Amino acid sequence: MIKTGLVSVTFRQKTPEEIIEVCERANLSAIEWGSDVHVPAGDTELAKAIGEKTRGAGLEVASYGSYYRLGEGEDFEKYITSAVALGAPNIRVWAGIIGTKDATDGDWKRISEDAVRISRLAAEKGLTVSLEYHANTLTDTVDSTLRLLTLVPDKNFYTYWQPPFTVAPEAQLPELKKLLDSGRLSNVHVYERDSKGFKRLLVEGESAWRGYLKALNADGADRFALLEFVMDDDDEVLIKDAALLNRLINEIAG
Repeated sequence: MIKTGLVSVTFRQKTPEEIIEVCERANLSAIEWGSDVHVPAGDTELAKAIGEKTRGAGLEVASYGSYYRLGEGEDFEKYITSAVALGAPNIRVWAGIIGTKDATDGDWKRISEDAVRISRLAAEKGLTVSLEYHANTLTDTVDSTLRLLTLVPDKNFYTYWQPPFTVAPEAQLPELKKLLDSGRLSNVHVYERDSKGFKRLLVEGESAWRGYLKALNADGADRFALLEFVMDDDDEVLIKDAALLNRLINEIAG
């Protein structure tokens, strides 16, 4: 089952209370709270309060969207304690600070070993860990993401997916299906951008997203489709995008 939600960093300028309110208006089901502004790592009292406010509004905490970079020596424990206090089932992390074209064998070793380490720390608290699928990291392509997943065999270690705006939609669907076939895809970030990266209305990518969501629904897994970075950072655009996303998911689910 696919549930809809919002990535809180979409509105970094808003308070957590304002984000909860706009999610209610948009008929979304969940929020991925970011560690950079809204739920700073290590502030467990704040994390607990925001988690309670989220659930009090009838919303789920989809994930803790951290900015932890694998292999950079940062303390991961503070992200775990914040995720637990928040009531997040998953922590999203980044696969280093270098893209695959420039990565050495040493980079792969350092990052994969740290991934194993943190996934096991997270497992002790009943949490999953998911990679951000992003440029300039070791998850900048599907093949490199699959390579990293094979180096981390832990059952609680997954990846996200989002459509790179530099790749045509017809080429992205087969790549998404490769990730799905691995059984290691958790949530997806949903947005529409043009070929230069500028934010657009989700309706401009309706056909492509119908295909992506159909593929995501096919395996029957529970996951979140999380809206991120709407055009003009506008509440009303979010509400329109959310209405379309909800409609597409309902149509696909039958």
